[in-house]
Amino acid sequence: MENTAGEWAKVNVDGVSGYVNKDYIDTTHLYRVAESPEEEAAMELVQHAPTARNTQKVVFSFFGDRITAGVPDDAPFDLVDLGICKLHFEIGMRELFPQCRFAWGNGGTFNPAA
Repeated sequence: MENTAGEWAKVNVDGVSGYVNKDYIDTTHLYRVAESPEEEAAMELVQHAPTARNTQKVVFSFFGDRITAGVPDDAPFDLVDLGICKLHFEIGMRELFPQCRFAWGNGGTFNPAA
């Protein structure tokens, strides 16, 4: 299976920016772009995460101070890939938030002070 890691695009729709995988563009999840250097670094780690299916379908949504991560869950191991990507995002954010965690499940919210 072809690895699509690194095929994320920074997009702007109606003045709202965000990151999406080029193969799974869903502009309903664009609220703001990853703004801090830590968020940028965390998204870089997500891009290179060794996922189970190498599809990189996970969508990170940034709105205000809230960050969520979800996946369309339409294929085997999509939820495994979600967990892998959430963990890599957490690793990237730990310098700023040492106790950070994502909530369990599809669409879980990032908690910087877990």
